[in-house]
Amino acid sequence: MLVLLEKYRKLLGFITFGGLSGVVYAVIMIVNIDVVGLPIFFSSVIAFALAIPVSYFGNRWVTYRSNNVLASEAFRFLVVQAINLILTSAIVHFMMGRFALPTYTGVIVAFIAAPIISFILFEVWVYRQRQNTSTFYKAPSKSSSHQ
Repeated sequence: MLVLLEKYRKLLGFITFGGLSGVVYAVIMIVNIDVVGLPIFFSSVIAFALAIPVSYFGNRWVTYRSNNVLASEAFRFLVVQAINLILTSAIVHFMMGRFALPTYTGVIVAFIAAPIISFILFEVWVYRQRQNTSTFYKAPSKSSSHQ
């Protein structure tokens, strides 16, 4: 059983923290709108801002067990989130505009596409283990400088 869990650790962690961040987003969104009475857009920004760290740190610590530089890795993570926002919005717009499909159809396609895009970009770019994890960049050593 443990061998099976370790084999699928990344996928299970990715699903777990993606789902958990989705729940955090939904709960905060509902509370902000229905209980506090905040506007929808403002509520969404707050919910997104609070859900993102759940996904980032869960994936960093558990899913990928990363020891990369925090700041540069977090930046890459945020870039992936922005890419996903743009792509999912474009998918919904395209599905509705080009094919005249109902909104929920575009949302379902975007809901399927977003995690696939995220997982691939997390694997190849965000959490890929870097050789030098102590700085943002590797400074040239004195022995490799031109003399």
